[in-house]
Amino acid sequence: MRLEDLRVELRPRSPWEAVDLGLVLVRAWRGPLYSPWLATLLPAAAAALWLLGPLRGVLLLWWLKPLFDRLALDVLSRSVFGETPRTGESLRRLPRLATGWLLDALLLHRLDPARCFRLPTWQLEGLRGSRRRARARVLDPGSVGTAVGLTLTGLALELGTTAALLVLPALLTPGWVDLDWGQAWELWTKGQGAAWLGWLVAGAWVLAVALLEPFQVAAGFALYLNRRTQLEGWDLEIAFRRLATRVRAADERRRGERGAGRSAALLLGLALLLPAAVSRAQEAGPAEAAAASPLESEAERAVERILATPEFDREASVRRWRLSERLTDWLEGLFEREVPTGSFTAGALFARLAEAVLWVATILFGIWLIVLGLRRAGLLLPRRRKKKDASPRFVAGLDISPESLPDDPAAEARRLWAEGRRTQALGLLYRASLARLVDRHGLDLRESFTERDCLAAASGRLTPEAAGHFRELTLGWQAAAYAHRTPPEESGEGLFVAWTRHFGEAA
Repeated sequence: MRLEDLRVELRPRSPWEAVDLGLVLVRAWRGPLYSPWLATLLPAAAAALWLLGPLRGVLLLWWLKPLFDRLALDVLSRSVFGETPRTGESLRRLPRLATGWLLDALLLHRLDPARCFRLPTWQLEGLRGSRRRARARVLDPGSVGTAVGLTLTGLALELGTTAALLVLPALLTPGWVDLDWGQAWELWTKGQGAAWLGWLVAGAWVLAVALLEPFQVAAGFALYLNRRTQLEGWDLEIAFRRLATRVRAADERRRGERGAGRSAALLLGLALLLPAAVSRAQEAGPAEAAAASPLESEAERAVERILATPEFDREASVRRWRLSERLTDWLEGLFEREVPTGSFTAGALFARLAEAVLWVATILFGIWLIVLGLRRAGLLLPRRRKKKDASPRFVAGLDISPESLPDDPAAEARRLWAEGRRTQALGLLYRASLARLVDRHGLDLRESFTERDCLAAASGRLTPEAAGHFRELTLGWQAAAYAHRTPPEESGEGLFVAWTRHFGEAA
C-alpha cells in the first residue's frame, strides 16, 4: 500500500460525509466494479434459483452476500490505490477471495449489523482472533453507529427497490391491474399454484441486490478509510510525502545541471573507495552490522517513550447487556412449537417473528423504565474509578509547572509589559491561568489540548466574569503568539487588575 498513489482526496470527514464519498467511488469506477460483480452474481443467482426454487434460492443468495461483497471490495481497494483491475483479472482473483475467513463470515459474523464497515479490516488487514477484536475496539468508536444505520438504510432501499420493480409491470401493463394479487399470494404460499409470482419476486430481489449492494460495500470502505485517516493522519502523511517527492525532484534537477567533469570525478572516487568498503563490510560481523543500523531500535524506543506518557495510560470499563439463558431458551421455543399440518404459511411465520420481536421490545422497554426510575430516585449512580492522574507539566505546548512560574505572575507580567515585551507578558498570564485552573479548580487538562480546548473546558468551571476574562486573555495570547498582533499599551493595566481579581491569590 503506497499512500502517495491514492486517487482519493483524504481528509477528516464526518461519518455520513464519508458515506457520500463511498457513493462517489462507485460512480468513478462503475465500469471495473459492475462488470465482474454482475458477471459473478447473475450466473450464481440463475443457478441457485433454477436448482433450489425461488424461495430457497433467494435465501441462499442472501446468505452468500459476503462472498460477492469481497469481490466488490477488492476492486474498490485496488482502484483507490491506482491499480484498477480489468474484469478478467478480478474474476481470476475470486477463488483466492473465497478462501480464508469466508467460513467465519458466513457463520459467526453473517448477522453483524456493521459488517460493511468491518469487512475491510477482515479482508484487507487479514487479522484474526484477539488481534481482530483489538483492532475493532480502535476503529469502531465514532463509526460503528453509522455503519449500523447504513446497513438498515441499505435493507430498506433493497426492499423498496424490490417492491418498485414488482409494481412497475403493473403500471406499464393495464391488464395486470385486474389481477387478484392477494389470491395469487395465498395460492403461492400454500403451494397450490401461481408459481410465476415466486419467480417474479425472486427476480426483482436479485436485480435490486445487483444494483444497490456495491454502493453499501463502497460506503463501508469509505468509512474505514475515513476512520484510519482520523487515527493515523493519512492526509498529513500524503502531503509530507508529496512534498518530499518534489524536493527530491528539484534536487535531482539541480544535480543534473552540474558539469560532466564533476560527475566523472564523483564516479572515479566511488570506484576507488568501493573495494575498501566491500572488504570492510565482509570483515564486519553481524553485531557490528546491527550496531551500524540503529534505526529500528531507535524507532522502538520512540514508540515506548510515547506509550509511557499519561495520555496512553488511561483505562475504561465498558459494560454490555446480553440475554439470559432462560430468555434465550424461551425465544428459541417460539420457533420449536408444533404447528398443525397444513397451517404453516408465510403469514404464520411472519406472525411468529412479529410476536418474538414485540416480546423482546416489551422486555427491553420495561428494563429501560426500571433503570430510568432508579436513576431518577438516586438509587443507581454510575461507578467512577478512583484514579488520580498526575497534573500535566505542559499544556498546548506551554510549561505550566509551579517551578516555571513566579510567585506573583501579575507583578512580573506588569514589569514585562512596561519593558515593551507584551507577548511575553501575555504568555506568562496565560500559563499562570492554566496552572490556577488545574490546581484550584481541578480542571482535567491534557498535554494535547489546544487553546480552544482549554477555553471550552474552563467555561463550565468559572463564573461568567472570570470566564469572560479568560476568553479575552486567550484571544489576546493567540493574536500575539501566532499573528504577532499585541494589544494596545493602555489596555495592560486593566488586564493585570482583572487577572489578579479572578486568578490572583485573593481570588
